[in-house]
Formats: sequence, structure tokens, C-alpha cells
Amino acid sequence: MEFAAALGSGTFLAETLRTLPGAFCHAATASHHAHAGRNHHRHRLADTRLSERKLIERAKGVLMKARKLSEEDAYAALRRMAMERSVTIGEIAKRLLEVSDLLG
Repeated sequence: MEFAAALGSGTFLAETLRTLPGAFCHAATASHHAHAGRNHHRHRLADTRLSERKLIERAKGVLMKARKLSEEDAYAALRRMAMERSVTIGEIAKRLLEVSDLLG
């Protein structure tokens, strides 16, 4: 394991796989790539959720200022509108911000 730490995990994996029989090597490599793909998907999903949260926060701010609503009431208004239109709150927030930008 100290050897792995010295080389870095990717290098250690490559060195280890080079010494294994072909079929096992291919299976291990495929497994490694599948795991990496799942991690990439999780990171993309987390980034999307974070971006959506930021839009929702901005949209709540617009509603709070324009309609003199509390934060809770602004969120409830976004949620209600999303449910009525069968879309996500993030999509409603995005649309509201687009219109707000248009109106200045």
C-alpha cells in the first residue's frame, strides 16, 4: 500500500493491471471505468442541483421585493406555480428570472 501511495492510485492501478491475466485485466478496467462514470454522473447531478438552488434563491428574492412577500411565502408561490404547471421549481425560477431580466 505504501507503494500505491507513492505512485498515486491511478498509477498503482495501471501497474497492478499490467501484471494480471488478460481477461481479469479487462474486467477490472471495465469496472473501474463504470465506477468513474457513475461518479461523474453524481458530480454533474450535484452541480445541477446547486445551480437550481441558486436560481430558486434569486427568484425568491425577486418575488419578495416585487410582491413584498416573506421568504416562506415566496417559496410557496414558486412551489404552487410549479405544481400547477407540472414543472420543477427550478424551471419556474428560471422563467421568472428571465421575465424579470426582460422587464428590468
